Amino acid sequence: MSIQELESEVKRLSPSELAVFSEWFERFTTGSVQESEHSAWSDLSAEGLARAYSESEPEYRSADVKRQ
Repeated sequence: MSIQELESEVKRLSPSELAVFSEWFERFTTGSVQESEHSAWSDLSAEGLARAYSESEPEYRSADVKRQ
C-alpha cells in the first residue's frame, strides 16, 4: 500500500474510528522508537564489552582481586 492509498483510507474513517486509529498509531510509533533505541544501546554495550575483553585477555581468579 502506498502512502497516498493509506492517506485516502485514513480520510474515509469516521471521527470515532480516526480517534481509535490515532491512539493505536501513537502507541505503534512510540513503541518502534523505543525498541530501536533499546536495540542501539544493546548493540553499543556488546561492542564495548567485546573491545574491553578480547581473546587475549587473561583469566582472573578471585584471589587476583584486591580488597581495599
